[in-house]
Amino acid sequence: MVLVMRTTMKNHVEGGEDYPTSSMQSHTSHRKDDHRHAEDNEEMVSKGSKMKCMVTRVKSRTLVGRWFALLYLLAALVVLNHVLWNNKVTRPLPAKEGEVSISSSSNTICTEKASFRPRPKGVSKKQYKRVLDSESVFQYIIEKLKADAGAPVTLMYGSMLHEFRNGTGPCVQCNFNDKDLDIGVFAQHFPLVIAMSEDIQKKFGYKLEFVDRGYLMMVFLPENQKRVTSNQKRVVNGHQIDIYGFECNRPRAGLVYQPWMKQAFAMDAFLPLGKHKTIPYNHDDIEQITKDGHQPACVYMPFNPPCLLENLYGSDFMTPREGRGVTGGSNHARLDAFNNPDCKPSSLSSADREASKTQQSLWCGSKY
Repeated sequence: MVLVMRTTMKNHVEGGEDYPTSSMQSHTSHRKDDHRHAEDNEEMVSKGSKMKCMVTRVKSRTLVGRWFALLYLLAALVVLNHVLWNNKVTRPLPAKEGEVSISSSSNTICTEKASFRPRPKGVSKKQYKRVLDSESVFQYIIEKLKADAGAPVTLMYGSMLHEFRNGTGPCVQCNFNDKDLDIGVFAQHFPLVIAMSEDIQKKFGYKLEFVDRGYLMMVFLPENQKRVTSNQKRVVNGHQIDIYGFECNRPRAGLVYQPWMKQAFAMDAFLPLGKHKTIPYNHDDIEQITKDGHQPACVYMPFNPPCLLENLYGSDFMTPREGRGVTGGSNHARLDAFNNPDCKPSSLSSADREASKTQQSLWCGSKY
């Protein structure tokens, strides 16, 4: 039996019959195909894993790239802010004769919501309230002087410096750690502010503590507070409003003079005073102003703050230092605050020049 089977298989092989051989080849072929499919599947899985890794890496790199782009944008905005101040490219044409806006924020109304900020850590409740009260008095003076004489109130000295460094929002906000708010008016409007003293005391509890009509300097402060002097570096629970009057073309033509400080500025750096930001308004006031087409009351700034500040405090005015003031010393303001550097009056546009002439004619007594 075994011999017959072996003979039969031998005859198949020797006789060239391919049935058993073909069957074996077919099975072998199927095994090879299955093996190739398995390899293909493994390759596809491997490629899929690699693709997922690549996508993850791309997403990760994209996220990092977005963060870098955001940081770059923020840095560019800081640089742009200084460029805009120096070149005045953000100022729209004056809404009225003699008016000019020096900040794009002057076209955005400061709301009461935007003006609010919580009490900072390290600032007492008493100091927090006094600074906010000073801001309210400041806003009242702005509104009243606008209504009575159409006249501007400008930030000056340390308050101008603080606003230029930190004033990125739509509202002017005092430094809670500062001892005073420095503001300026034209000499002819100085008596109008003095005349507000009784109303200010009734409405806000701020008294006219000191006034010198000849040297154009006055101080408003809370009734139960003593006057803060320039020798005090920091007062924990005290705040006051220092108001300075400015004269044009003194001590010579082309300069603006503050008699109390005996300090002169280049007129081209100071004038024309420009609208900077509005005072805070609530929703109903905003609607009424928009409906009536009235101009909102604004805080003003000198025409060229960076050049004026550099003349006052030096080229490092953006670096905070203890005791920057106007009473002398290495860190204090210069009395001859002009031509160091030159504020380049040739850079004024025709609209700026006309606004400056109008303001000088209306408020300085100059004739053209």
